[in-house]
Amino acid sequence: MKRLTELLEYLDVFGFVVLAIVSWRQWRRQGGRPAMWVTLTFGVLAAVTLVGLVTPEEREGLFWGLVQRVTIAALILFPYFLFRFMASFGASSRVLDRLAMIGTGVVAVWALLLPTLPAPGEPRSTGFTIFLLVFLVQWAGLLLIVSINLWRAGRNQVTVARRRMRLLSMGSLAMAAALVVAATPAGASDSPGISLAVQAFALGSAALFLLGFAPPAFLRNAWRRPEEEAMQAAVVHLMTASSLDEISHDILPHSARIVAARGAALLGDQGNIIGCYAQNPADVAPLEDLIEHRLGGGGVGQKGEVVERRFPFGSLVVWVSAYTPFFGREEFELFTTLGVLANLSLERSAVVDKERRAREALERSNADLAQREVQLAEAQEVAHLGSWEWDVDENTVVWSDELYRIFGVNRDEFEATYEAFMEIVHPDDREMVAETVQQAVEDKVDYTVEHRVIHEGGDLRYIYASGRVVTGSDDRVHRLVGVAQDVTERVAHQKMAEDYGRRLREAALRQQQALQINDNVVQGLTVAKYAQEMDRPEQAADAIDRTLEAARRIISDLLKERTDEKPLGPGDLVREHPGRVSDRGPTSS
Repeated sequence: MKRLTELLEYLDVFGFVVLAIVSWRQWRRQGGRPAMWVTLTFGVLAAVTLVGLVTPEEREGLFWGLVQRVTIAALILFPYFLFRFMASFGASSRVLDRLAMIGTGVVAVWALLLPTLPAPGEPRSTGFTIFLLVFLVQWAGLLLIVSINLWRAGRNQVTVARRRMRLLSMGSLAMAAALVVAATPAGASDSPGISLAVQAFALGSAALFLLGFAPPAFLRNAWRRPEEEAMQAAVVHLMTASSLDEISHDILPHSARIVAARGAALLGDQGNIIGCYAQNPADVAPLEDLIEHRLGGGGVGQKGEVVERRFPFGSLVVWVSAYTPFFGREEFELFTTLGVLANLSLERSAVVDKERRAREALERSNADLAQREVQLAEAQEVAHLGSWEWDVDENTVVWSDELYRIFGVNRDEFEATYEAFMEIVHPDDREMVAETVQQAVEDKVDYTVEHRVIHEGGDLRYIYASGRVVTGSDDRVHRLVGVAQDVTERVAHQKMAEDYGRRLREAALRQQQALQINDNVVQGLTVAKYAQEMDRPEQAADAIDRTLEAARRIISDLLKERTDEKPLGPGDLVREHPGRVSDRGPTSS
């Protein structure tokens, strides 16, 4: 039995040293106060067991007495460091923290000041017995507090975290049991059975602690199966989700389940809350408040911790227990993977939403364009103005609806080409139109032209057209664009105005001619009459001759028989004054 006890002792030392190394590596890898306290806890325990292994059975002398006292003081720190590990998750009150610190300090100092330490099998003094009882209360009390808190806190954790925390809880109880057994009177008698039991409890505690802090991969994979099933379900739903509401509805419950969160939220790239989920509906408002006030800095407290995973198109946030980030780190990797998939879904949703907005904008633009085309067609119809475009390279012409009406052709029957257009131009105007267009193309300048077209019913219409030559980067003419307006009414009004002006001019001419007749004929005859009455036959005859000559000239002008054969016009008939009787000499009485 002694050899078995020694073997267990070596295994204990090995187990606690391994625990110290594992906890130290974990602290180096992830940092944080919990990992630091774990490293101190098992570092102290490994040091105590190593010292106990190398300490000789004969411990006489001042040095070994000091080593024993320091070892006991270090052993007293073990449950306190483990308590501090638990308290780093916010699972302890400030009063309890102070009591644990003061109690541990008092017992540790007491251990250093012990006057004597009884050897195995020696009777214990009253003072040492009292110290031992206080030591047991401090040791077992702190380990019991740690065990109860870890067990309770593990109830609402993910499977891996829950089992790890309960293994640590049982390991704490096993360590407390080992010390209680060692402190009994039977343990003081150095009984082989008691020593074996103490080493067995210690080894069991080391195994439980090791499984709790660093479980092997096959155990973690077996424990994690429910979370992986939740992950697979979330992936299936995300593959079909397209809108933000669908993504939020599908991912948040599974995200909460993977890390055993009280709630989860999906945020947009601007920090806006897209969706919020909580196992208890009453937790939705507190979760939103935590997101607003604590996001970014995180923080651990009695209510837990807000953990965010940020991605280009948004963030995934969970409200978890303070223990979850430490004990469920691999579950958070699943959670992060789910966040990556959610980000892809958000990106796909953004693309779909962008396409939808673009489609709606295009539909609105098409509707606006159609409305503008209707308005343009109505305006062209009112103004009798049509637009056209001629693709020179393809020899295709595009006409507006009004242009078909202006040219009097049916849109469904008429093939709009340059040649077809020239066919409906009046034959007398075709050469002029063709030369105007050709000259504009050669000179690459704008042009205007007025021509006639003949409708199918024979109706003659006057058209005023203007065009613009469009060249490309190669300086070649590729297109002509322009407008054409039916100006038949304007031409008719212009002709009416010209005819009216001509009639006015003719009336003015007749008036002038009447004045000339009056001046040259009527007045001449009047002079002849007066000369006759005055018995002046020569003057009367002369007046009659001159009047006849003037009448001949007037008639000649009216009949256009003047020798210069100039057309009759204003001023051609020069007014002549008839001779007066006095022109012939003195009037006889």
